[in-house]
Amino acid sequence: MTDEKSENIFVENLQKLDLDQDEALVYFTLLKKGKSGTIARKLNEELFSIERTRIYSILRKLIEKGCVKKGPPSEDARKPKKFIAVEPRHYFKLIMEKIQSKLDELEEFKELEKKLKIKERKCVAVLICQTN
Repeated sequence: MTDEKSENIFVENLQKLDLDQDEALVYFTLLKKGKSGTIARKLNEELFSIERTRIYSILRKLIEKGCVKKGPPSEDARKPKKFIAVEPRHYFKLIMEKIQSKLDELEEFKELEKKLKIKERKCVAVLICQTN
């Protein structure tokens, strides 16, 4: 059993990375469900502070961000889809790759700046006073 303080710290750290508070709560709740995942309605029952319609939009965002995936299709098409949290280490690796990509882009930009010989401009303010 995990203690509540550690859970809160984990959720707060997720918010520092890439998720807003509701996204972090949904992701963490799915992590606790393990590989079996759960359906959106069950998430809504546990996270009653988040509206059910919002749960679906959060799940879509989490899928786009790469930290949640849809479960395998059910044989019965009427059954709701399950959502499963991607293991944190895989999600963190994805975040590190995105950060590295941004750093690479910045390096390219610096090189381009040198090639274009863009120089820092100095601005001087001029104050003109008139006496009568």
